Amino acid sequence: MPSTPLLPLPDGLEITSVSKASESLLVRVTSNRPSSPCPLCSTPSSSIHSSYQRKPMDLPCTGQPIRLLLTVRKFFCRVASCPRKVFTERLPELLEPFSRLTTRLRTAVQDIGFATCGKGGERLSPKLGIRISDTTLLWSLFLVKIPAVEQVRVVGIDDWSWRRGQRYGSILVNLGTHKIIDLLPERTVESVVDWFEAHPKVEIVSRDRGGTYVDGATQGAPLAIQVCDRWHLLKNLGDAVEDFLVRAKIRLASSRGSRKSSWPNREPTAFVFYHSQALSTNPGASSTKVGDLSAGSGAPSARSESHQNCSSVGFSSQYRPHVCAPAP
Repeated sequence: MPSTPLLPLPDGLEITSVSKASESLLVRVTSNRPSSPCPLCSTPSSSIHSSYQRKPMDLPCTGQPIRLLLTVRKFFCRVASCPRKVFTERLPELLEPFSRLTTRLRTAVQDIGFATCGKGGERLSPKLGIRISDTTLLWSLFLVKIPAVEQVRVVGIDDWSWRRGQRYGSILVNLGTHKIIDLLPERTVESVVDWFEAHPKVEIVSRDRGGTYVDGATQGAPLAIQVCDRWHLLKNLGDAVEDFLVRAKIRLASSRGSRKSSWPNREPTAFVFYHSQALSTNPGASSTKVGDLSAGSGAPSARSESHQNCSSVGFSSQYRPHVCAPAP
């Protein structure tokens, strides 16, 4: 029977039977195309050599995995000058050569891989009716065709690691679109120069201060403006400030230590008040203490008074520590 809306097939293929297996639906498909072009010389041939069967996985139907039992043929190539004498029938609309997944299933797996990751995609796929391993999912991402690199004006270049601490390459980013445009397999001046010579319209190069990219950009794009990227600029500033503090023997105290150290050097305000039970029993005494402090009895007396009962002493918003300082 011909293909159905539930399982569309290209022209020249028809479904012969459908059966239920333990883990999937088996759909037998046969090719009835009269001829097929040779993959080398592109000359059509109708001389059938033999047939064989392929078993690719296809998109699931109603949540059930589908495996195609695809019967295709081999043809003779009758062109005398062609080195290929026998070739297999190609079905580019459905299946790539040597692939165990149909084209539409491969696309779905790639979408899952880009949206999740290897292990995450492996856990999600069975719920969608796709049984696939994380290795196959990640390998499918390598099959995605990368678009050709267009001419760019502003390029950012930095290193990236194949294996951290052992092997590094170079990554190039189009700073106009913030997308990766190329990966160089090595971090050398020659590879950077070759890339810039192949893209002569680069006007601005954002790089770090490494000598490799300085020489590569200077030789490969001598007319381009070279600038330091923001991340390295901020990192270099932080390193310079840290180096200055070390050389000047300046130590930045922690926030808690800063509050403790600043306590004796600051004058308390006149609005020190008691709000303990003594206020309700002897309000006159508290007024006397406030008056003494306002008259200028000094910071040490205020500090000693405050440490009599740290939990009952309040300060105005002008000077209010977050924690009570320990008594001397």
